[in-house]
Amino acid sequence: MQSCWLSAFSWMMGGFDLPEPHVDAVTRDDRSLSPNFLLVLGVFAGAGLSLSLGWLPGMPLVFVFVVFGWLLGLCFHEGAHAWAAVRSGDDESRHRPHLALDPVSFTDPLGTFLLPLVFLLGGFFVLPGARVYVDLGAISRRLDRSLVYLAGPAANFVFLVALAIFHASLSDDAAVGLRASIVLMAWLQASSIVINLLPVPSFDGFGAIEQWLPEAWRPDALTRSIAGFTAIFLIFMIDPMAKAMIVLIYLVIAPFGFDLHDIRTGYSELAFWAR
Repeated sequence: MQSCWLSAFSWMMGGFDLPEPHVDAVTRDDRSLSPNFLLVLGVFAGAGLSLSLGWLPGMPLVFVFVVFGWLLGLCFHEGAHAWAAVRSGDDESRHRPHLALDPVSFTDPLGTFLLPLVFLLGGFFVLPGARVYVDLGAISRRLDRSLVYLAGPAANFVFLVALAIFHASLSDDAAVGLRASIVLMAWLQASSIVINLLPVPSFDGFGAIEQWLPEAWRPDALTRSIAGFTAIFLIFMIDPMAKAMIVLIYLVIAPFGFDLHDIRTGYSELAFWAR
């Protein structure tokens, strides 16, 4: 029963504090990228190129492009946590595969891939994935521990900026599917930033604040799980909360000049089986 709860709610339990999973020794250059990440990057680039050139008409390229773009954002987010931890003194993370942006190493398939993907395809906000293990005990300074938590959303923001630059470089006659999918990916990155920065136990925003709280005020794993589940329930099930989240996400994405009507188009193109 306990393993089922951890599997279902690991993405909302503040994964930096979870017990370390078994990780086989990794013999690689610390600066090398995972073949799994390179595969994700290659599929993403190939789908984007095919969309821009009009190849493979009728194929679900927008679905592939957006989903693999979301996976890239997940890799950047979790890899940034690991990179910040290594820079702050967690030497063990240097030898773990998530520093190489390996998506397979991101804890558990249910919390990291399946649940967020279901919410993505349902047209909701994208859920934060299950987090990689980071040894906060090896990081002495509270500021550094806070920065480890903030590194993930910062990586999402950098990816958002890159998408905005790419979008601005598109010609006026660029494929509708390409333009809409880039805007949708930007929206997903913005939603990831906003949700992860919520000051609620289990999210990065609270993790950054928690380092400055007295030990007695810090929640245990069960409290994190309940708080995370409650926050997600309120966001998705209570209309005023959902609208407030949409406003916050809009405030993040609006300065980049995206046509927000493309978000609806992007979701329509994403669900190719419903057309």
